[in-house]
Amino acid sequence: ELNGGEEEEEDDDDDDDDSGSVLGASLLFAGTAVGAGMLALPAETAPAGFVPSISSLLACWGFTFVTSLVTLAATWMSDRMSCNFETLDDRGGF
Repeated sequence: ELNGGEEEEEDDDDDDDDSGSVLGASLLFAGTAVGAGMLALPAETAPAGFVPSISSLLACWGFTFVTSLVTLAATWMSDRMSCNFETLDDRGGF
């Protein structure tokens, strides 16, 4: 009776799903770690100087960009060729 004798109505709506998944927790953790690392890169490379820092960050960006394009091209090629692990064995793959 802390509120003057009035009874509070409890909300019985259980629409909120409080159960998480391991995948969701892993993705949240990975996103947080990657975000913190990206914010720390300029601060960690600053002692080397402006030009070396910018050069190394641009080189890392270029490598990431090219590997993402290669991954995209491989995905498109596998869709067109209808290639999967079962058919790779027939073609001399795995």
